[in-house]
Amino acid sequence: MKNLRNSIAVLSTCMEASQKEMNLLTSNKNVQDLQALLVAQAELVAEYNGKLMAVVQLYRRDP
Repeated sequence: MKNLRNSIAVLSTCMEASQKEMNLLTSNKNVQDLQALLVAQAELVAEYNGKLMAVVQLYRRDP
């Protein structure tokens, strides 16, 4: 059960990140300014790396 719960958490986090990435790519503001797009993507990567690491840490602690 633990594996299923954590797999769902990882999948959900990845899908949320993918949606945010699509929003970034379809934003006129970001498409017109490549530097802003790259900064926004880097922030998104940092945010979701943190979220995924939290899931992994919970997995390791969960008996």
